[in-house]
Amino acid sequence: MNKINLNDPEIKKKIVKYLIMTLLVSLSARYTTSLILPNEDVVILGLIAGIIFALLDMFTPSINLNI
Repeated sequence: MNKINLNDPEIKKKIVKYLIMTLLVSLSARYTTSLILPNEDVVILGLIAGIIFALLDMFTPSINLNI
């Protein structure tokens, strides 16, 4: 099995991208809703969004739509 090289610039770029997405979703959930969500719910929502984004990026890195 191949080892993941964490020194690879592409891997670092993807990790930063996923962390930024997680942070943005968490901040959006925290400050744009009219409800006051508990911090735990905000963190869980951000993590779920980050994981889904990572999975989509891995399995469908680029989709070419010819419309």
